[in-house]
Amino acid sequence: MATPWSKSEPQVGTIPVRKGSVEIVYANSHRQIEDLNEEIDRWEDSIEGNPGPLQRDSLELARYGVRRWHESYSQQRTAKSVVQLQEMINDNPYSEVRVLAVARASWRRSPKTVGLCTFRRTWCKNLSLEVIAAHPALDEMKNSPISGLGTGLLHHVCSVAEAIGSDAIWGECTQNSAKFYSLFVARPIVQDLIILRKADYVPLKDKIAMKWQERQGSGL
Repeated sequence: MATPWSKSEPQVGTIPVRKGSVEIVYANSHRQIEDLNEEIDRWEDSIEGNPGPLQRDSLELARYGVRRWHESYSQQRTAKSVVQLQEMINDNPYSEVRVLAVARASWRRSPKTVGLCTFRRTWCKNLSLEVIAAHPALDEMKNSPISGLGTGLLHHVCSVAEAIGSDAIWGECTQNSAKFYSLFVARPIVQDLIILRKADYVPLKDKIAMKWQERQGSGL
């Protein structure tokens, strides 16, 4: 029997991180969500004792993102690929479609899920970035093996936004995530809101990709 996240599952991309790379796969079944919830439980087990604010944020956001995706899946308003997302938009230009992108590290023994990202295509063709969350224990490590994962997930969201012609990416910042997003936004963040218009997110996507190429060329 194939596992919920079998090797036959189509990947939608990869993200370079300190350890090597992680694969991005879109959630597409109840069974995958059951497996994902178990892996997030193991995230929590790994930080028992005295989790910091960022670690608590990671757990809460991850669970929130999975819950929202599952609600949309029950309503048949999720996409398992960018192609399917485009097809749903072509069928109904006002489609509200949610995506759950899961970052999987094949080089880890368990849990292999090291991060996730939830975003939603809105009826007026923007992308609402709802959650970017990373494994709370690994993310807090010095010289973390998944360093660069958050940047990579943001790059993926920008790529999808460009592929479906979104005018903007917008989302809510938590108190602890505002610092991360401020690294990528030219204009100051308005309190708890981030807005990247197409003139912002396309150059940002290209800038991140260029840094990856430079790093690969230098052997780092």
